[in-house]
Amino acid sequence: MWARNIGSVPPAEVDTYSPKLKVWGGASAKGKTKLIFYDGNLSAEKYQNEILKAAKPEFKRIFGASRRWWNYHDGASAQKAATTNKWLKDNVPNHFTSGPKGVVPAKSADLNIVEHVWGYMDGELLDNPPKTLLALKRRLNKIWREMDLKMIVKMADGMKKRLLTVVRTKGEWTE
Repeated sequence: MWARNIGSVPPAEVDTYSPKLKVWGGASAKGKTKLIFYDGNLSAEKYQNEILKAAKPEFKRIFGASRRWWNYHDGASAQKAATTNKWLKDNVPNHFTSGPKGVVPAKSADLNIVEHVWGYMDGELLDNPPKTLLALKRRLNKIWREMDLKMIVKMADGMKKRLLTVVRTKGEWTE
């Protein structure tokens, strides 16, 4: 259909930004948590109340009563907050602190195995990308559930090599 003038053309309704799906998951050589989806920005309060509290029973399921595991996360704002470090101190047997007085440097994705897990999942989505957020959520859950623990163990086993590389490069970027 042709319009006689620009004023008779209805405006196109488009989203300025693509919709986003935010997800958190924990992975270790012993197992993985369920995926936790959340909306909006991740504040320290949201991280503690919607993610860590929901993941705490998952930690117990994976590790049992063992105190031989460590919680590791990067220096994202919600994770390096003093209240988050206090929550971890009160609820997790061992954890690496982050923030100004913490031991985890900001943007240390080279060290965290979950970053490699996300990379694997991203690769699995490339062949047949979902068309809707609901389809994406279902696919992510399916990929996560079906992910072979042997692969995660291999990623976890590479942690020592990654740590040594970061020490050798004095914290600089690694491949």
